[in-house]
Amino acid sequence: MQTRLVLLAGGTCALSVASLSLGAVTYLTQDRSITAATSFDGSLQTITAPDFNPFVQTINLSTNFPALNNTIGLNEAVAGIDCHLDPKKIKASGRLLARGGMTADGNTVAAGSAQATVRTTFRVDSASAFQLIASPRPLAGAKDKFKLKIEGDSGIVFSIDESTPPSIVQTAGFFAAGDYSLEYQIELTAEDGTFDDSFEMTLVIPAPGALGLAACAVFAAARRRR
Repeated sequence: MQTRLVLLAGGTCALSVASLSLGAVTYLTQDRSITAATSFDGSLQTITAPDFNPFVQTINLSTNFPALNNTIGLNEAVAGIDCHLDPKKIKASGRLLARGGMTADGNTVAAGSAQATVRTTFRVDSASAFQLIASPRPLAGAKDKFKLKIEGDSGIVFSIDESTPPSIVQTAGFFAAGDYSLEYQIELTAEDGTFDDSFEMTLVIPAPGALGLAACAVFAAARRRR
């Protein structure tokens, strides 16, 4: 039995959570959240998953600000996630948007930031093949963050971050019986212009017999930077 303190949008509550057993994989803990912030008005909102159930949430923040050349700028942040801890599968997808710009005084930046995070620990009851596929990391700015990491009792199984060139993740391997952790984090920050990107990650245990090439088409979502 585990007791963890979970911060929800409406306040704080103590949550006593037993591990959720789902076939060959037993989920032990989860820590999933989305965050959006607009610096011009100081708005910051976080929504956290309270349990192992599907986590489907969206935050939309926006405010106008006086911009250069007597124009009106938009400081915006959108964070959306659809995350499921299914039997034998961890899947997360969603959209992040950040928009910002310089204010009329020429000295202040109205920055927007959006973040999605999935952290979970799980136990594999017996040796199993796994398959990991994920969309390319967003085209990162100087302040953007990205991490996709799987670690087990014997060390790191897979790890990439914002320093890794953006490319589709398509890998497979074997988990020995034991405990593992998955961390998936994406954060976009815009201080000038707009970053708008979708994301998707799926870890399947055990892996299907073959990885269809058609799976890659899922991650061909359009990327826009203005």
